[in-house]
Amino acid sequence: MNDAAAPVPIGDLCPYCKHPFDPHELQGYGSPPTEGWMRCQVQGCDCKMTWSLPPEQAARIKAGRGEE
Repeated sequence: MNDAAAPVPIGDLCPYCKHPFDPHELQGYGSPPTEGWMRCQVQGCDCKMTWSLPPEQAARIKAGRGEE
């Protein structure tokens, strides 16, 4: 999987496959998910990239406090 270093603005094109970013499917693991992967929904496209929350935000979410 490719690792996106910068957040991708919604409504723009995917930096990897150049398809619209909006229909990419966000998947995650953990409960609640704080990291995972995204998949392009265009048939035949193999674009995949990872996502994760900043460690401090992930810790707050896992502790049940949410965003402060």
